[in-house]
Amino acid sequence: YPLLHCLLPFKPLGTIMSVKARLTSTNTNRTSPKTVRDLPQWKNDRGKPKYGAIQKPWCQETRVRLFAGILGLIALLFLKSALSHNYDGPPHDLVVVGKRTYYQHVPTEYRRRFYVDDDNKFRRTVIRAFRNRGWRKANEPEEAQFIWDKYAEEHRFSELLPWQRYSHYPDFDYWEEKDYFVEHFEKYYQKHPDEPRLLPETYILDTKSRRKEFQNRLEKQGGYNEPWVLKIPDQNNGSGITMMGPNSKQLHQVFDAVNKYLEQQQDKEEPSRLIVQSYICNELTWYHNHKFDLRFYWAVISIDPLIVAYHDGYVRVGNANYDESDWSSTRQHLTTHTFLADEEKGTMEQLKSRIGQHYHENKAALKHIRVDPVTHVRNQFKAAIAQTAAAFKDVTFGNDKNQLLTAENAYQYNGADFVIDNNLDVYYVEAQAGPGMEEEWDFRVEQHKELWTTLIDAVEEVQLKQEADPNANLLPLEKVGGWEVVYAGDWQYKYQGYIRPTEKPKCNLGPR
Repeated sequence: YPLLHCLLPFKPLGTIMSVKARLTSTNTNRTSPKTVRDLPQWKNDRGKPKYGAIQKPWCQETRVRLFAGILGLIALLFLKSALSHNYDGPPHDLVVVGKRTYYQHVPTEYRRRFYVDDDNKFRRTVIRAFRNRGWRKANEPEEAQFIWDKYAEEHRFSELLPWQRYSHYPDFDYWEEKDYFVEHFEKYYQKHPDEPRLLPETYILDTKSRRKEFQNRLEKQGGYNEPWVLKIPDQNNGSGITMMGPNSKQLHQVFDAVNKYLEQQQDKEEPSRLIVQSYICNELTWYHNHKFDLRFYWAVISIDPLIVAYHDGYVRVGNANYDESDWSSTRQHLTTHTFLADEEKGTMEQLKSRIGQHYHENKAALKHIRVDPVTHVRNQFKAAIAQTAAAFKDVTFGNDKNQLLTAENAYQYNGADFVIDNNLDVYYVEAQAGPGMEEEWDFRVEQHKELWTTLIDAVEEVQLKQEADPNANLLPLEKVGGWEVVYAGDWQYKYQGYIRPTEKPKCNLGPR
């Protein structure tokens, strides 16, 4: 009552208590009071009103403290709501477990031992990461808990012991080959029409019907007035690429080139399929008007259950002035070419700065972006990697149709290439298994250290949890460092609220 006495209007409270006293009184000669003042008041031991208009000295201080406490509680609730809104990882109540009822324990003498193939120029980077985590190098693969090869050695799949973890798994080439990559993504988008299409417009030119589809695009939908890129799927680093400018000779003769290539592939057991992609116009350029693209990273931390994570990467800057009106050379339209020594690299911090600069210079055109512009771009990267896991889950990522893999689980370190346009929309160009780890720049040495040490930690964490209790929830992962889980079990990261523009930006066909 003293607290209520300080908080509520005082005379009404006294009145309420006085009415209660009158109603409970045994006096049978009650008469209705004419005014509130006629109501009796309860007395304390000193004969003073217990309720009424008298305030205690501490009332004002009590009200201030209580008011401050209420404001603090409201602030905490708003903060909790904001943090919950910004959190876009797996739901806190998501349960992800493997399929097995038992996972073999690593023998004590082989625990935390690794094997790296000697015939690899990137072996030092991986060895350094394992040693930074206190692992010991094994002389033979059968003595190692973790085995790493840059390129998959298929004979290893059937030679692995159940407790070993290999850096590849069967059928990963379904997503690494450019034509399969496109094919399965098209199937994914057909099943999920509401998902943003992050890939450039692409056609596989292996059948007459598909070539006819592209021909219609050129002849009936203005395709001859746009630039295109012809690619041989199994080649990398800028080779096997033909730039076809608007109304160029190469574009008008593209089907002759395709037919000639298909004739050369006829006698091959697994013929390669040409693909053609719409050139990404109106690109965001680097500070000195050079084209750039992004090599970012993703990893398969586990295939049983499937857990896929995303990690920031770095910028690859082209070595020629970017001009959408000149299609005479691939050099100015590619960032990874044969002139590697001339190429510039940029850090994630520099990319953040460039995105922020572009956003502030074009706020009116980019007013549809409702979050921080860097977050907006990064969310698209994460959505692309999550889509990769979803699109290929049924054909790879541990779905071992031929039962080749004898180990209970596996992991993989991968790359993904992106381009950003001036609307800050991201285009997913391709994914790569075992991306290069050149260290000609100091920041990449530190980047590889963080990428690999935390990946090793995360894969080991999954294995330890499965050994201890196969039925225990693997999430959350505590040792992922800068890796962000974007796919786990059946949960998939999605960029909520993002609406992809339906029209592709047009090329600036004059010099920039």
